[in-house]
Amino acid sequence: MMRRNTIAGVVGVLILIVIVMVSGCGTLSVKTIKTIDMDWGSISLLEGWKVVDNDGESVIITNIDFEHLTVYTNITDNPKNFETWAIEYAVSTGRTPGDVGSREIAGIKAQSFTTQARSGKANLDETLYLLPLDDENALSIVTAIPDDSSPSGQVRQILDSIKVVR
Repeated sequence: MMRRNTIAGVVGVLILIVIVMVSGCGTLSVKTIKTIDMDWGSISLLEGWKVVDNDGESVIITNIDFEHLTVYTNITDNPKNFETWAIEYAVSTGRTPGDVGSREIAGIKAQSFTTQARSGKANLDETLYLLPLDDENALSIVTAIPDDSSPSGQVRQILDSIKVVR
């Protein structure tokens, strides 16, 4: 009886290990194919992504397989009150406001704000990050991630690739 319980326990652990390994496959890092130099610094373009628009100050990159999986960057005014500014942005653009937080990007503490939006039939979880560049200017980064099972880990990889030159 003791031997059966031990075998069942080992089998259960092996199944759990396989599940963890398979579920982690979508978060593997993707190869960077080029660095996009911007007026404010740089951002990486990953394999499976394309540049939709780039004027040197702002860039839009999107995943080839998931059209709504997108990262936007733009230079904007540095607001005096981030939370008020973010809520006004969400409401004025028809988004549902979410939580305010922060995350380090390019070694800079970026304020963040989540929203829910709709694009066609896709429900999107968007996060707006604001990195102060100086007293007057900030780099805004908006990530749009469809609520389906798209590779959101790639968005984190792009965020981690951002370099800001001051």
